[in-house]
This record gives sequence, structure tokens and C-alpha cells, in this order.
Amino acid sequence: MIDGFAFPPALFLIFTGLACLVLPAMLRPFAVLGAPVVTLAAVWSFAAQMAVAPEDAPFSGEVYAASLDYLGLTLYPVRVDPLSLVFATVFAIMAFAGGLYALRLEDRRELALLQVYAGAAIGAVLAGDLLTLFVFWELMAIASVLIIWAGGPDARGAGLRYAGVHFLGGACLMAGAAGYVATTGEAAFGPLPQEGVIGGLALIGILINAAAWPLNAWLADAYPRASWAGTVFLSAFTTKTAIYALIRGFPGDEWLIWIGIATIAYGCLYALVETDLRRLLCFAIVAQGGFMMVGVGIGTPMALNGAAGHAFVSILYSATLFMAAGALLRGHGTAQISAFSEGARHMPQTALLAGVAALSLAALPGTGAYISKSLISSGAGKADAELAYLLLSAAAAGVVLHAGRFVWVGFLARGSAPSTKPIEEPGPEQRLAMLVPLALVLVLAVVPGSFYAFLPEAMDAYTPYKADTLLLQLQLLVFGVLALYYAVRLIPDAPRALIDTDWLYRRLGRALLGTLGHGWLAAYAQAAEKSLAAVQRLLVELYRIHGPNSTLASTRQTGYVALWMTALLSVLVLSSVL
Repeated sequence: MIDGFAFPPALFLIFTGLACLVLPAMLRPFAVLGAPVVTLAAVWSFAAQMAVAPEDAPFSGEVYAASLDYLGLTLYPVRVDPLSLVFATVFAIMAFAGGLYALRLEDRRELALLQVYAGAAIGAVLAGDLLTLFVFWELMAIASVLIIWAGGPDARGAGLRYAGVHFLGGACLMAGAAGYVATTGEAAFGPLPQEGVIGGLALIGILINAAAWPLNAWLADAYPRASWAGTVFLSAFTTKTAIYALIRGFPGDEWLIWIGIATIAYGCLYALVETDLRRLLCFAIVAQGGFMMVGVGIGTPMALNGAAGHAFVSILYSATLFMAAGALLRGHGTAQISAFSEGARHMPQTALLAGVAALSLAALPGTGAYISKSLISSGAGKADAELAYLLLSAAAAGVVLHAGRFVWVGFLARGSAPSTKPIEEPGPEQRLAMLVPLALVLVLAVVPGSFYAFLPEAMDAYTPYKADTLLLQLQLLVFGVLALYYAVRLIPDAPRALIDTDWLYRRLGRALLGTLGHGWLAAYAQAAEKSLAAVQRLLVELYRIHGPNSTLASTRQTGYVALWMTALLSVLVLSSVL
């Protein structure tokens, strides 16, 4: 259904965020919690108007799209279809839960930025054209940079690196989008070319935001520098918006299968050896994004549903994990696991919620991640991608390792340098904020059929709780737990820096610039010296010819001048006669 211009639901959150800058403290909670509810209601009101698009429309299937004309292009600032509905719904839920967790923030500017950031993400997934997508994409980047800087002075460098990487990604996306619009004359956001420069630039821009290997070092570098509340929001929106863009723009691109596999391996390995609890969870986000990329690369309806569904549940249980990590950070004053000491004894309720969320991360049957990941694995099996299926199964055991390690080092083990600072449970509203997304994850696992019906692609009936699927997952869980038993004793918890792909521009690049810089400076000095000498010689010669004592400036007798004028006139007369 194509309609006239409609008010984008994302603007409710963005305007509310700006209003938080001036609202009194007693009204801010109502705005922060009310705006996501209004946004979600607006999205679903548009969803109720979805209808089968006409044949001449740029979209297919059931859709509600509001259009406007701009610079000769038809733009669609609001496009609600089954895919965008999935992401907009979970983003609004996350904005509510994250806002509830962040109510104790003292900095109203950061609270405002969190709302703007969430609104920009919703605006991006509801964008029906590439120009609107790019506007919200860049607004999301700007807001997230400011959120990182709100973490304190130590976040300045990480924020600058984050900004450089994401603005480069935005430039790639815009270049690809501009090429596509110039080639086709259409701005509607749909499947993009999977070959050629246009598609390649757009894909690189999206993969940067998706934290795909090797373009992912920005995530673990920047997110842990944000505040305890900022990291929760950052974990939910940027990478998942990119997954949405991959599903929309590059379904079935086989390169994504192998990029996803490499991303999973990288994330699992680094999460296993990381000594900062929030960086550990950042690497877990990277690994989970790899599963989604594999689903997009397979491209069958089941695999695409698995990618979208896993993005939905991953946002929810990851939020609970980051909230628990934020509680540990506030309690201990650091996120280094060597300072933690039996957190479950001091925060039993937080430990319980984090433990259930970690089990969902490990895809324990009965949790949401199990019913979404099984779609991706089954999609690989049914698409005859045997190698991808085997690698996904092996990766599932790796996820069990770092999920279990999070619970062990955060709440059960005694660190090598435990902090003596007393810690307490977070406030009741923060515990409720942890419970809301986690409860939804568990409810979805109880009614998988309803959840599958909510996903965007029509697929054959699928039952996740089959004997062979359950047996395989339980075997992987047992293997992962046994490996974890030995891993936690072999991996030291002393703080250390891990070499990541950002070493190329943080260390190697700086060293190369320093080395080459000396050579360039010497060459520049030599060239400048030669140029200056040449200019001086030119000035001396000009002075010799045109100076006050030069030949041209000397005084001539009148008779001498008259002789030359007579000769010139004679030549002119003869030439005219002849």
C-alpha cells in the first residue's frame, strides 16, 4: 500500500531525546519510558495498514509505504513490511528496557543521546529508500560517537577512532547508493547488485557497521569506553541495523557465509581469552553477528528467518548480559575480571538473571537463541551447505565456552586481585530492566510457532524440538562445559592487551607514517631549497633587464628614436603597396 507522507515513528524518540535536555528531572522518566511505547504503537498502526503492493510499486509483498518527491526522486521515509516490523519492534522494546536501566544517569545530555540513537536506528530500519537510510545511518553514527565520549576522558581516543571508521563506512554506503540511483533512476531500498563496484562499496559500508571480520576492531575498542548505560544501548542497535541492511540488500550473497564463519571464529577466540568483562561481551556480539551473516549468505527463506530471528533474541539476552556487566562495573569500579570476587554472593538476583541470559547465549534448549540458531543451522543443511553446517556446529561449542566463562569470572570465581570495595544489587528498576528482555526470550522459546509466524519470510513448517536437533545441541553443550572446566584454569585473568586488526592503523600505520614522514620532510626541504634558489635567480635576471640601470631603462636621444620610427613607417607603407 503506497500512501501519502506519514510522520516517521522514529521522530518520537528523537524529539523526546532532545526534549530531555530541558525537561525537569521529575518528568524525564515519563518521557524516556513513554516515547518507545508511542513509537511501537505507531509502527504497529502502520503494520495494520499493510496490503499487497501493486505491480508497478518498487516493493513486493505486504507493505505500507509513505512516499514523497524530492529532487526528482520518490523517497519512502516510512516503509513497514514484515522484515522492518521485526527489527523496529525489538528496537522499541530495547529502547524501553534500556531507558528503564538508564534512569539513574545523572547526565541529561547522555540520556538524550541514548534516545536519539535508538530513534535513528528505528528510522534506518523503517527507511524505504537509500537516501533516508543514509540520513538515519549517519545520525546513528554521530549519536553513538557522542555516547562513547560521554564515558569520560579515557574515551576520547576510542571515540575518534570509532568516528573515523564509521564515517568511512558511511561514505562507502553513500557511494554505493549514489551509484545505484544514478544507474537505475530508483532510490527504493531493495536487493542491491552483488557484483561490481556499486554493490561492493555498499556491502563494505554495511559490513563495517556489522563488525564483520576483519572490519570489527572498532567494537571492542569503543563500546567498553562508554558508560555503564551507554554500553547497553550501543550493544543493541548499530550491528543489528547492519544485519537488517544485509538481509534487505544482499540476501543469498555467498561471500557472507565465509565472512560470517571467520567472524564467528574470531569472536569466540577473543572472547575466550579477554580479561575485560565488557570487552568479552563485545566479542560475543561479534560472534553472534557472524551467525546472522551466515544465514543471510545462505539466503533461503528459513535461513533468512533465522538471521532476523536471531537478531531479535540476541538483542534481548545481550542487553541483560551488558546490564549485569554494568552492575559489576559500578560495584567493583572496574571491568577487569581479576578484581571480581564471587559476585553471586553479593548480587544473587543479578547473578541469576545473567546466568539465564548466558544459557540463552549458549543456545540451551528452552531459550530463544536455540529456536533462532536452529533455523540457521537447518537452513544450511537443507541448502546443501554441508561445510557451513559443520562449521556452525563447531562454533556453537565455542559460544558455550565464552558464555560459561562470563558467568564464571563475573559471579562465581575469585579473581587474582579481588577488589575490597563493597558491592550491592542494582536498583529495583534496573533489575526489572534486566528481567523484561530476558522474560521475552524465554516466552518466545515456549511458543516457537508464533515466533516463526512473526518472522518475515514464508517457510515450511519447522519444529525445533526434534530428537536429533536436541541431542546435537545437548552434546555441544556438554562438550563446551567440559572444555570450559579446563579453560578457566589455563587462561590467566591478569590484565593484558590483545593484538587486534586495529593494530594496522593504531600501531603499524603510525610507525609507517613516522618512518615515511622523515623521508618526506627531507625531500620537501630539498625541493623547497631548490625552488627558492630558482626564484632568486629569476628575480636577479629580471632586475638586470628591467632595473633602473638596465638597457631598457636607459635614456635615448630624440634623433635616434625618430630614425627608428621613420624606418618602421617605411616598412608599413611598402607592405601596404605590395
